[in-house]
Amino acid sequence: MEEEFDDNHQLSGTEVWPDPPEDQILDEADGTFEDRAVEYLRTELPAQTAGLSDGQLRERILSCAERCSAYGLSTEEQIVYFVATSYLLEEHFDSGPEYPWTVEVLQDPEMSADDRAAMLVALAETLVEEQRS
Repeated sequence: MEEEFDDNHQLSGTEVWPDPPEDQILDEADGTFEDRAVEYLRTELPAQTAGLSDGQLRERILSCAERCSAYGLSTEEQIVYFVATSYLLEEHFDSGPEYPWTVEVLQDPEMSADDRAAMLVALAETLVEEQRS
């Protein structure tokens, strides 16, 4: 059973790293959810996060985490994928007119929360790649 985001914005026991080597798996002793999420964003999205302080990243993480609950996203991985999407597309991608497909993915009743979050970030990454080409 995966742990969920609590009122203190802390999670433990759920990995945000895609298939990490065993020696890189993080656990509760390795810091807070926000610490792990900041590290993930800096590693996976260096261009999008380069000019931002850790404090700014934490603010985005917390604001996105609050929005995630409306879509049933509550694990670290789900929240971090949502946050990553906010850097790939735009901060409020799920409420603006430019990316209506994001809400369709986030509300798809046929998919699990894990699948919705993974699909969201994968499609955002694909869109960014296509725009670069």
